[in-house]
Amino acid sequence: MRWPKAARGRPRVAVIAADLNDVVRSAGGWLFDRTMAGWQVDVAMESMPVDPCPLRILGAHSVHSMSDSAPSDRGTSRALLISTKALHCSVLTLDNLRAALQRGITDITLWGTACEHIDFDFTAVTHQLSSAARAFKFHALAAAGTPVTSVDTTEQLWRPNA
Repeated sequence: MRWPKAARGRPRVAVIAADLNDVVRSAGGWLFDRTMAGWQVDVAMESMPVDPCPLRILGAHSVHSMSDSAPSDRGTSRALLISTKALHCSVLTLDNLRAALQRGITDITLWGTACEHIDFDFTAVTHQLSSAARAFKFHALAAAGTPVTSVDTTEQLWRPNA
């Protein structure tokens, strides 16, 4: 699999998730806000969704397997967002994270519970969702079949320490 090239002039964020509900629930607002800021958001998952509609609602694109290729600093990727759930499930994902950190990709973000088996230090950061992100995340969660009555104003993320 090759990660799609970003449209001319658009930076790209590559997202590695365990599953659809994980990415929409934990980072859906972040994805939407990046999309609205002009980023191309490509999401690879351990298990591909039957219906990628929740990702489309957020402005993101579903890509197939992450096993053949990973985002690199040679292409148009400028950011990497990874689920810690995916890190627990896949040695390849952990290797991709280590390679990105060693290459110096500066915009690396994780979501999920802290991972003790990662040999890098991370700091918790809070992403404040825009009002639009909250509304679109609400609809994406509903489309994913997740019961939802409201959407939090923030998402808890992790950034590597410099």
